Formats: sequence, structure tokens, C-alpha cells
Amino acid sequence: MLSDEDKSKSLVLKSGEELFFAPSSAVEARLKKSGYENDLAIQSTNHSDLTAGVYEGGFKVWEGAIDLCNYLDSSVQAEEIAEKSVLELGCGAGLPGIYAAKKNAKFVSFQDFNQSVLDCFTRTNVQLNSVNLERCRFVAGDWVDCLESFEGQKYDLVLTAETIYSEASFTKLHDIIDRTLGDDGIVLIAAKLYYFGVGGSVPAFMDFVKRQGRLNVKDVWTSDTAVPRKILKLTRIR
Repeated sequence: MLSDEDKSKSLVLKSGEELFFAPSSAVEARLKKSGYENDLAIQSTNHSDLTAGVYEGGFKVWEGAIDLCNYLDSSVQAEEIAEKSVLELGCGAGLPGIYAAKKNAKFVSFQDFNQSVLDCFTRTNVQLNSVNLERCRFVAGDWVDCLESFEGQKYDLVLTAETIYSEASFTKLHDIIDRTLGDDGIVLIAAKLYYFGVGGSVPAFMDFVKRQGRLNVKDVWTSDTAVPRKILKLTRIR
């Protein structure tokens, strides 16, 4: 149940639609109430956006997630979401997945590296947006470890934002997409063109996907900003 501490902030999409998310003060209060104050992931948030293998930035609303919500709102047809199964990888706040749920997705699975993120941020945001928790699933862990949790489940729409910041993660991301994407499914990945200082980039990821020979990949949206941001669309090679 939500409390007065969970008074929300909102993301207003270009169409005017609002998505709500918990402010940092509410998240911190929930973390303490849930016994996560000594969690290594929580300690990492005090000095870094991410710490590889410990905390993957889940308590921050990233630009790519906002881009992805706006793209879903403006460029994806309602019938491509309604009654579809949706997976958001590296979900953090979970806003793209929440948007899909509000547009009548059949069910949405939210995956994040940290259980604390899912328990104290993602789940809260789902409730703030009046999404039925019975239509949602929450899975914590590294993408390799999560594969067993998704065994046999195929998704119509896979969403992920800001997850290609390091080339070291390309194989794991590609593998979990390949294992969970339905035959006619669509993947949308939001990312910065280049991640300076950490090594990942859109061109490097696109080249990687093409070399694997299992998925088509194309650029479907570009921001008009000094450091361009992109949205990629992936489908199965038939």
C-alpha cells in the first residue's frame, strides 16, 4: 500500500499524457523500511550512477527511458501494445513498461539487476500509475542468471533503455533478447550514440548484432541534441 511519503513526480509526454514515479525521498524511506539500508547497491548510489556487478543505475530516471516512452506514445500503434506480452530489461523506474501496461498490454515483466530497485522503486511506480500488479512480474538478477526465470516465455515486445553503455554487456543483452523474443516480436532499445568513458556506442552495438546473424537491427529515431540519442528496432531474421 502506498503512503503519503510516495507523493509522486511525473513525466509529461509530448502528447500530454503523464507517467508518475516516486521521488528520491520516498524511495529512500522505502529502502529503510524494507531493510535495504545496508545493501551494497544503496551505498553505490551515493557516489556513482552505476557500479558494475553491484548497482546498474536503477534508481535514476534515464534520458533513454524518457525517449522510449515518447517513442511508444508517438510512433507505435495501439494494436502493437494492446494484449501483447511485454518485457522491460534493466527497467529501473519501469516507465516504458508502465506505459505499455497502461495501453492494455496483456502483461509486463520488469527485470532489473537489483532486487532493491524492483521492491522500492519499480513496484511503487507501477502502483502510482494504477497498474494492476497481477498483470506484472518482477525479476531480479544479472541477465545470465535471469535466463532460467524466463525459460519458455516469449515476448511480443521487449523494451530497454541505456543498457548498451559498455561493450562488455553486449553478449549478455543479445543472448537474453534472443532467448525471450517471440518469432514476430519487436525490440526497442534507447541509447546514447556514444557513452564516453565507458566504451559502449550505438554503432558498436549495431555491428555486434549484425555479426551474430540472428536479429535485424535498424535506427528508427534520433534526437536533435549535441550528444545524439537513438532508438533502435530489432526483429528476428526470417
